[in-house]
Amino acid sequence: MDIVQETEPDIQDVNFGDFMQEESGIEDRDKMGNEIPLLKYREMQKRVAIKISLISGNQVINTHSAIRTKNGYFPGLPDDIVKILNPDAIIVSEFDPEEIRRRRKGDKKRQGRDKDETTEEIELDQKASLLFAFAAGNAAGCPVEVINLRKPEEEEFGHSKFVAKKIIEIFQAS
Repeated sequence: MDIVQETEPDIQDVNFGDFMQEESGIEDRDKMGNEIPLLKYREMQKRVAIKISLISGNQVINTHSAIRTKNGYFPGLPDDIVKILNPDAIIVSEFDPEEIRRRRKGDKKRQGRDKDETTEEIELDQKASLLFAFAAGNAAGCPVEVINLRKPEEEEFGHSKFVAKKIIEIFQAS
């Protein structure tokens, strides 16, 4: 996101998960989807969406469109939430599942979570995210941009630069 702000300093990076973590008081955000009862989680999502909607200026809201829980996938952007946020566009970045698996295995912050997941599970996560993103785009009446980052980076931060360019293009077009 720093790359976007270098070109477009008025665009703010808003992380939905940061707001959810603050609202929940749970230190490990990876545990929120499994430790918070569904009804309470949905109420928190709504409170957070309202807080974010009150932030003035242009924003890129970082969030997951699908959240894997012990009871299945949960929408990160259910209809009522996406209507509060009223996005101009939804961007989904897809990565090579093997690369995701490799990075997660080496991530000390994950504290054992998902360290043994398979590339097939990660691929399913990405498919679920894509489906939920299209549903959110339908509810919001906005386009969904899918960015394929399944290829190796040709330069350091190549994927980040490519996504930043797409984000800037979308803001300039709206």
